[in-house]
Amino acid sequence: MTSVSLVTRSKNEADELRILATIIQRQSIQPIELIVVDNNSQDDSTQVADEFGFKVLSTETYFPGAALNSGIAETTGDFVILVSSHCIPTNSRWIENLIEPLLEDESVAGAYGRQLPTSDSKPNDIRDLYSLFGSESRVQSTDIFFHNANSVIRKSVWLDVPFSSTATNIEDRIWAKEVLSLGHRIFYTSKASVFHGHGVNHNGNESRAASVVKVFSERNLYAFEGREDWYRL
Repeated sequence: MTSVSLVTRSKNEADELRILATIIQRQSIQPIELIVVDNNSQDDSTQVADEFGFKVLSTETYFPGAALNSGIAETTGDFVILVSSHCIPTNSRWIENLIEPLLEDESVAGAYGRQLPTSDSKPNDIRDLYSLFGSESRVQSTDIFFHNANSVIRKSVWLDVPFSSTATNIEDRIWAKEVLSLGHRIFYTSKASVFHGHGVNHNGNESRAASVVKVFSERNLYAFEGREDWYRL
């Protein structure tokens, strides 16, 4: 039978981690292990993690992909759930729905789920979440969009293609581009949803946007084939 592990990243999110851990206990499918990669939290995060049976890994020099890799390396499950500690699953079948595409299609390397705004979300974030995470599921063979805040990956694929340990952000899309180039597929499942307070653009944070664009350029993630002046007379 397929086994499932769970890895979350956290920094000073003790309250959110407690809520996430409580919802995990209510899931129809239970992970065989829980791992939190803690980024030098100064609150009660590690105590909460201990209370709910998480294995705690600590990091002080934080790169998102490196943090994920350290957590995934400690897992033994066939599938690894990746979820931000401040994301709250909307129902008790979240894990069941998230892993379903991987169970049904061996070509699917990873799946990511829907993200819904909270009552505290800013308008820009609400727009982002509703625009990017729609109600219709789909399979992706060329589209590299992938989002680790609410996702699952196949451990066997990760062994060949780990996340970038040096990227400052969008390590998920870098990973997706590589696995798609190897003939795998990505699945977006609207059935596996979480509440997420902020959108992918963090309420229009300009410095974060500049950092993302920098990674786009350096990694050649998106390329437009054509000339901007083709329409000029």
